Amino acid sequence: MAKYEGVRARGKNSIQIRWKHKGKSYYETVNDRPTEANQAKAARYRDRCIELTRRGEHQLRDTTDPIFFDVCNLYLHDKAKHCKQSTLDKDKNRIEHYWSALNDFRISSISAPQLRKLDREIIWPSAKTRNNALSNLKGVFKFATVEMMIDSNPTVSLQNSKHQKKEID
Repeated sequence: MAKYEGVRARGKNSIQIRWKHKGKSYYETVNDRPTEANQAKAARYRDRCIELTRRGEHQLRDTTDPIFFDVCNLYLHDKAKHCKQSTLDKDKNRIEHYWSALNDFRISSISAPQLRKLDREIIWPSAKTRNNALSNLKGVFKFATVEMMIDSNPTVSLQNSKHQKKEID
């Protein structure tokens, strides 16, 4: 859990702040290392941005075309309505571990060739692990398609691997 609301580290050299105004989500990136002091400074900057936004004096970047990270969070939040917490934890861990390279991309800019390339670059421990991770990725993009964030689903070209079933004792 983040110490400061709406503030999170983005890699080693930047901090992202987020807030909502009149139903729209906005974000800005602060180019500082995510140390404790810099995150506190970013939180104060976020408060100032919120106040300027309310007065209509702040130029905002609209996030109606969200980044992959945000769509994943929405997908997991939506899935929480009908899944156990343990399932959600596993899904979240798989998404963070295998698909984190997509976090900063706009969901509409991610293409099928880009996904296939990333899939080839990942060293999968087993075919079953790959299938489970692909299932999560496909779920995120299906959610984005249903929510009309994207027009077509780029994961349709990704096929599951065959894996051997364990022998019954």
